[in-house]
Formats: sequence, C-alpha cells, structure tokens
Amino acid sequence: MQRDRLTPGTTLCSRCSRGARSSLESTQSAARGPLQLARQEPERAPRALQRRVVMMAGAEKTAEATINKGLELFDAQNFKGALEAFNAAEAMKPSQMEMQALTYNRACANTKLGNFAAACDDLKRAVNDYGVKYSTVVKDNDFQALRDSPLFDDISNELKGASTESQLAKFRTEAKAPFRTFRLLLAGGFSIASGLALFTTLPALLRAVADQNQESINTNVTNLVVNAGVLALCALLINRDLSSGKKDLATQERLEALGKLQVQRDGKQVALSRLRGTKRVVIVAGSGSHVRSAVREAQSYKNELGPRAVTVVPVVLDVGELMASKAKLEALKKGFGNGGDSAADGAAPDVVGGAAPAAEVRLAKELRLDPVDPESWQKWVDEQMALADVKPGSNVHITLGLDGSVYSSGVGAPKWSKMLLDLEPLDSTKTKLTNV
Repeated sequence: MQRDRLTPGTTLCSRCSRGARSSLESTQSAARGPLQLARQEPERAPRALQRRVVMMAGAEKTAEATINKGLELFDAQNFKGALEAFNAAEAMKPSQMEMQALTYNRACANTKLGNFAAACDDLKRAVNDYGVKYSTVVKDNDFQALRDSPLFDDISNELKGASTESQLAKFRTEAKAPFRTFRLLLAGGFSIASGLALFTTLPALLRAVADQNQESINTNVTNLVVNAGVLALCALLINRDLSSGKKDLATQERLEALGKLQVQRDGKQVALSRLRGTKRVVIVAGSGSHVRSAVREAQSYKNELGPRAVTVVPVVLDVGELMASKAKLEALKKGFGNGGDSAADGAAPDVVGGAAPAAEVRLAKELRLDPVDPESWQKWVDEQMALADVKPGSNVHITLGLDGSVYSSGVGAPKWSKMLLDLEPLDSTKTKLTNV
C-alpha cells in the first residue's frame, strides 16, 4: 500500500508521521469536470484505511498533476525522479496550496538524496511562506536524517513556530524557578505600596514637626521607618531574583550552546541535544593521559553504567595532541606505523590522544561518543572553566542529567563508584519522576 503524502489542495495540521498526513483522492472524469479534492482527519483514519494519491490516465500536464506524479515516484522510492517532477511543477506557475505541497515534499526528496542544504531551503519556504506547521516537520520520519544533521539546528531558529535558542533558554530558566515571576510581582506590589505610604507619611511628619505635635511625630516616624524598611526589603528581594534570573538564563544559554555541539553516534553526526531523555552524558576534559585514564576506569564499570545510560564524551584540551593521535590511528588502519613501541606491543592509539590497547578502544566505544569538531568542544569547556574560576587547562568533568542540565561537575576525574550510588537505572521510578 502506498504511503500518504501532503498533496495539493490539502491543509496541514500537526501529524506524527508521513502516514498520518491528509491526502488527495482524485476521481476526475469528463462528466464530473475538474479534479475533486477531499480531506480526511488523519488522526481518525486507521493506517490501513488511509487514502492514496490516484493519477488519472491522460490527465492534463498541470502543476497539480505533476506534483501528484512526483508523489507517486516518491512512494516508489524513486527520489531522484520525484525531485525532477517537483522541479518541473514549479515552472508551471503552481498555486499557493500547490507550492505548499511542492516545497514540503521536495524537501523530503532532497533529504532522502542527502541534499540537506536544498532541503533546508525548501523547508524554510514551506513553513515560513506556505503555512506548513513546524510540528509536522519535527514529527515527520522522512526528515530524520536532516534532523540529525547540524544544518537542522541552524535553520530551526529561522522557522515559524520553532523556539529560538534564547526562547528555549528562557523556558528552561522559568521551569527551574516557576515562582520567580510570582515573587517579583508580589515584591513589586509591596514596594509600590510602601513607596506611596512614604510619599504621604513624609509631608505628615513635616506638619507634625511644624506643629510640635510629639504624638503625631512619633506615629509618623514609626510609619516612615516601617515603610522604608519594607521598601528596602522588597528592593533587595527584587534585585536578588533579577540577578539570579540573569545568572540562570546565562547558564541555560550555555547549555543550549552545548546542546548544538555534535557527537558521533552509529556513524552519524548528532547534536548533543538529541540525547536528552535517553543519555546521561559525562564530559571528561583535560590532557590526553587524563582522558584516557578516565575512560579506562569507566570501562571497569561498564556493566553498571550501561543500565544508567551513562555515556562518556572525551574532550582532549590539547587539540594538537588529538589530531596527532587520530593521524597515527589512521596510519595504523592503513597498514603503516608498524614500527615503534605501540606496534611491538600490539597496541593502537586511542582516538582521544595517546596510546591505549586496541581491546580497550573497542570496549570504550560501548561507553562513549566521540566529539565532532574538537576545537568547538575545547572552546566550550575553556569558557565553562573561565566562568567557574577554574585554572585554564585543568582536568575537569561535567555530568549532564537526562534533561541536559548540569547534574555535577568538578576538577579531576569523575568518581564512577559514587555516580553509581547517586544515579538510578533509566527505568527506575525515581529517574522517571526526576528526569535526572
């Protein structure tokens, strides 16, 4: 059975998959006149009963017919042919609704062909110009490869309906301190009230002094002190909350920047943010020897770390050392580099720098994700150390919870045994409740 796709004349709503799109059913004949378009709510239609795109024999070569032909070719896994059909349809002056279908489905075809830059261009047009919902793009399985690429993170800030990096940071900041806004409003209200009271009390005190009314003087002085104290306290609370909010926002912005850094997973480059909810990431940064030592120690706990979804991202702060190690490893893979102590001992260098037994490299792969673009990772770690007043070049570790927030950090290597006591397995009730 063919898979339904977005077709001309349909209106998009949020969907979870390609098979949940509304589709076009064409039953054109000379007696019935123009092509009739029908739409069915995808959420109510069982997958087995979803309607297909039907091409009419001898149909006029219009933009609509050509787009439908492209959809047929796409369903037949002929993505190159589908792309050619969509390109041909664009030259036929398609309508607004036809352009919606054309740009969206051409983006799908380009994604399947690995043309991510072209897919991004069409997605921006489909979402920003022709009304395709961003939620549809996020849920569509045909865009999985594009969503896993760095390009998708870059264009997400440009798509209507998507949360920008700064917005995401604000949402996370508010989620961490849900009562901050309420406290600011409460403190602001009290400060306004006490300020107005001071405004009325001061003239009354001056009149009491002029009349030499000691009782009135005492009363107004008391009111003045109380209102001034309330105003000062409210100002202190407001300043504390605002400062705390700015600090939390800066932290979240850094975490969002961290989430955009890439790692290698199953041979693909994936943004670190894609691991939220499924992995607890431990960033081990420092010299090559420090990183290798921490990775080797983690391997001895691999049976316990696995159920806790702990994954190590090794970051060598000396990029020169890292590049030299990678070059040496590539040389060994090609059959070179047979001389030297490593070859004599039957060892191969670890990709994070220095030398490590080949068996350890294979085991490490089960526990770690190698960083893409080491210089970007080094820059982020260096900035983080500067903010924490840690000496540049120090050996550090940063543990992220399932939600991507910093769970713990410190100088030196992670305490793996303590981590096992602190972190529950991924399927535990505590983990599901706290998402840490």
